[in-house]
Amino acid sequence: MNDHVKELLTNFARNNLPPLEEHIELLDGEKEVVPGVFAIPAPGYTPEHLAVVVSSPHAQLLHMVDSVLHPMNLEHPAWRNVFDLNEDTAATTRRQLLDRAAADEASVLAYHFPFPGLGQVTNHGNAWRWEAAGQSSEKCNVV
Repeated sequence: MNDHVKELLTNFARNNLPPLEEHIELLDGEKEVVPGVFAIPAPGYTPEHLAVVVSSPHAQLLHMVDSVLHPMNLEHPAWRNVFDLNEDTAATTRRQLLDRAAADEASVLAYHFPFPGLGQVTNHGNAWRWEAAGQSSEKCNVV
């Protein structure tokens, strides 16, 4: 991150976060923030980046946020995108989220992917495959 961007982000935080201080709870590890909604550490894109799981008794939705920006990351999770602040950590996070999505058979929200950005991730050898909602014979579960 260049010095100009660091300064912009630092100034933004110093100007905007203090009034919210009493409403901010710092998280350490995965945490249920309200019933059925879990914040999951997903560092790499930024140091404190989070993914979100929304679950019900019948289904689960994993929102990968900015951890997986392009479908090519399913075949090549170690490929860095220009926005990852920590390349190695981002690759590890991508693998963990993709493994979790496949193992849990969760619906996945990947809003940077082509429309509809909702689908499922399945294991495919040493990588993963994306199945967009409405593109396969199986439906994505909706929470």
